[in-house]
Amino acid sequence: MKQLYGILGVLMILAAFFGCATTESSGGQTSVEAPKVDVKTRVDSYDYKVLAKVDEGKLPKYVLAVVGEAAVLDEAKIDLGEVLQNEINKSGKVTLVDRNNLAAIIEEQKFALSGMSDEGSVRIGELAGADYLIITQLVSSSRQKVDKVVYDAMEAEVTLQVKLLDVSTGEVFASETAAGKASTKLVTDSAGNLVTGAVDFSSLYAQAALDAVAGIIPPFLGKFPLLGFVLKAGDLTLECDLGTGAGASVGDRIAFIRKGSPVYHPVTKNLLSYDYTYLGYGTVTEAKSASSSVATTNLLDTVKPADIAVYIGP
Repeated sequence: MKQLYGILGVLMILAAFFGCATTESSGGQTSVEAPKVDVKTRVDSYDYKVLAKVDEGKLPKYVLAVVGEAAVLDEAKIDLGEVLQNEINKSGKVTLVDRNNLAAIIEEQKFALSGMSDEGSVRIGELAGADYLIITQLVSSSRQKVDKVVYDAMEAEVTLQVKLLDVSTGEVFASETAAGKASTKLVTDSAGNLVTGAVDFSSLYAQAALDAVAGIIPPFLGKFPLLGFVLKAGDLTLECDLGTGAGASVGDRIAFIRKGSPVYHPVTKNLLSYDYTYLGYGTVTEAKSASSSVATTNLLDTVKPADIAVYIGP
């Protein structure tokens, strides 16, 4: 009987061990996997004003204009808007207004970026045909030499504030402040003369700004859904136009909604959102460059061609 209890105890321990969702990192440490986000909750968190473009015969993709002044930091000069635009452009999630076109609009309207009001910024967004305007401003910057015993390090820190303005309402949709750091190694001889590691302050501050931006972009872009369309619908699988080019891969989840009527503010008459019917979601089983096949095991209703596909992720 004692042996039976002992065996049962071992089995319970093994079940508890293998029942936990854990992963082992390259360093040998075991960590618990983050739970998957609820699909319906994610779908309901998005702003669907962009669906108005479907009524105009356009793809439902947000257009963003990035505004940021060139900042002079010690001997360095960095274009904050360009740093932000380059990073956002990598996502492929939104359409960005060309910076040359944006600069021409600012020049034509005689706007000064420094100290510009939100109203002036919104006007720029309207003229540029943007849905949202991203404004980045320098809050503070600093640099210092740090003694690392065997070498010195030149460290730079930049703090940026980034605001996201809804062009249609003039309201601040989101605002984030983040600090970024960058450093470079300096090796000197006994007399203090620099041997290696000449400092390019423009590059150093740009790296620090990029580090700050890296913490801001994901939550900002997370507010915009990546949308597509159902191309074909079958009993077991369906096909949508969200492929690897849009970031989809095998195992990712894609939700489906059916566009309803627009919702307007009763006083301002501004478009607030669109009604929609949640149809469920599926898992990508095959991903091509411009389309994906999705298993229909988690659907609540029939999905039809031209219904909207909403990328959720893993």
